[in-house]
Amino acid sequence: MDMIFPNYISSEVKKSVNENLGKPDKLPKILCHIAGPSGSGKTTLMEHLQEKYTNFEYKDLDDFDDAAMKYVPKGVKELPRDVWSNECFNNMFDKKQDLLDSFVSKSKKPVVLVGIHNEWFRELRIPTPNRFLINIDAETAAIRAINRAKKGHGTHSNHDINVKNSYDMWNRRNQAQQDILWLCKNGYIKKHISEIEQFLKEASEI
Repeated sequence: MDMIFPNYISSEVKKSVNENLGKPDKLPKILCHIAGPSGSGKTTLMEHLQEKYTNFEYKDLDDFDDAAMKYVPKGVKELPRDVWSNECFNNMFDKKQDLLDSFVSKSKKPVVLVGIHNEWFRELRIPTPNRFLINIDAETAAIRAINRAKKGHGTHSNHDINVKNSYDMWNRRNQAQQDILWLCKNGYIKKHISEIEQFLKEASEI
């Protein structure tokens, strides 16, 4: 028999709890995965949620990428990934999956994962019923990503920056569009940041 909830609790939270009835934990091990293109505000949102809802464990998927790179042979890790062999890339990605699985299994709280989880022909296995895509258009995400990257331009001339930004804008907007389409096709639900926060707020009250 399903639990009875207050009226304000969303259907997503109710479903997450009811699917875990009879298990030691009320909520799924991975509570949700929050994804979005570069510049969508994933890291800023995670830091805000982390400070506000402390009964969950938060993790940026980029952390697993950085940790997995330690196992890539010297002379390879310095190269662009598009020139890596399939074997080398698969070994790195498998290690990243192992690190993710280990983190989730050791966590004593429901886990909130944040970040893009696919690269090339591979994607991380993230078993959760709650897959959220930050609702942002590709143009805005690209502009935010470029503005963030500007801080690292150093002594480049304004002309060089403008030329580079023109290419960056096209490239980042195209990548953001691809990321958004891929996530939507793979079951990620577009949600505004306020809606994602409301989900966490309700889940924290269970």
